[in-house]
Amino acid sequence: LYGVDAASGTERWRVDLHHPISAPVLRLGERLVAMAEDGTVATVDAAGREAWRRRPLRSHGSSLAVSEDLVLVGGDDGGVVALDPTSGRQLWNWRGGTGITGLVASADTVVVSRFDGAVSALEPIDGGERWTVTLSDWLRAPAVVDDSTAYVANPSGSVVALDLATGGEVWRAQVSAPHALSLWRDRLVVGSASAGVAVVLDLSTGDEVW
Repeated sequence: LYGVDAASGTERWRVDLHHPISAPVLRLGERLVAMAEDGTVATVDAAGREAWRRRPLRSHGSSLAVSEDLVLVGGDDGGVVALDPTSGRQLWNWRGGTGITGLVASADTVVVSRFDGAVSALEPIDGGERWTVTLSDWLRAPAVVDDSTAYVANPSGSVVALDLATGGEVWRAQVSAPHALSLWRDRLVVGSASAGVAVVLDLSTGDEVW
């Protein structure tokens, strides 16, 4: 992990995690959170000083997410571990059926996407499982969430909106090979891997806007 001067491009610091970085580096307050392929997680400040380093997984680290109160780590063995962002202390762990392909955390829900096509909602305080819904044979990208709904790209050809409280289906929209999802105002922007285009859906109904 490198820190580079924004004006000159010169290296200011580096932190060696001894393995390649396996997920996007995330910002948590004034720190950066990075994860290596072996499951090692480290937090680093703007000067490159480590606050802590832990290896909560004993498998390949596949997914990383942060919230104000949690650092979440997912592995290809189906495990999710929650760490305290200040100390790195393990708060809880949860195990699904197969490898974790995506994690996202909101104020009151952790949403887990799995390679076996299941989506699970966990309680952020203790990792208790609220619900699990199986959508397809496999999922390859994290969900996105707003205050009440999780939006999931189903590679078989649809985008599904799930109620965060119950896991019930709110709507389903047909989109060819949906992949990346992002929220923009009251719209859901969907990248289509096969068509090479973006599709924009209404968040409330799933109707195509354009």
